[in-house]
Amino acid sequence: MLHQLRALPPATRGYLDHSGAVAFSASIAHSRNKYAHTAGSFPSSTQEVDKLVSEVHACMSVIL
Repeated sequence: MLHQLRALPPATRGYLDHSGAVAFSASIAHSRNKYAHTAGSFPSSTQEVDKLVSEVHACMSVIL
């Protein structure tokens, strides 16, 4: 979905530039995919969960 936000016109609410999309993809999507698609994979600590939730919050605040 992050790549779809790059396709919006820059003045549109929700627009995300290339570098922002790449950064959020690395910090959110890759972690999410690891947990969702690897059997028995769970965050190893509360800090890891807090970091992921914080990144999701940052992304949402940028696009909303």
